[in-house]
Amino acid sequence: MGQISFKISDAEKEFLEWVAKRTAQPVSTIYRNATLESFQDWKLNYLLKEYQNGNIGLKEFTKLAHINFNQAILYLQKFNIEPPISEIIDDYTTNLAESIKPETAFKNKKVPKRKSKEVTNIN
Repeated sequence: MGQISFKISDAEKEFLEWVAKRTAQPVSTIYRNATLESFQDWKLNYLLKEYQNGNIGLKEFTKLAHINFNQAILYLQKFNIEPPISEIIDDYTTNLAESIKPETAFKNKKVPKRKSKEVTNIN
């Protein structure tokens, strides 16, 4: 764990000491907990904007936010953030998907014998 030190105003320090007396907690613990919560919210919002602007990918977003893939997807869904795919790439992948036929997708036109299970509606 790292350590950062900085100065706060006398008025803020006075308030922290007042809360410390009322809660029987050290001033540093009260301040650390309050700033850590605010920092984590700020960090998540910052990373979401970076992802939305296409500056970082989903993997880096999850790594920097210290969350798993499912949590990241839930955040993207909660804030209605779509993947940052440019129109050129989106059009290219759409055209590519339309041009691939099952019989041309396999080497030497050999279609596998086994069949994949059909995807059913989860809902």
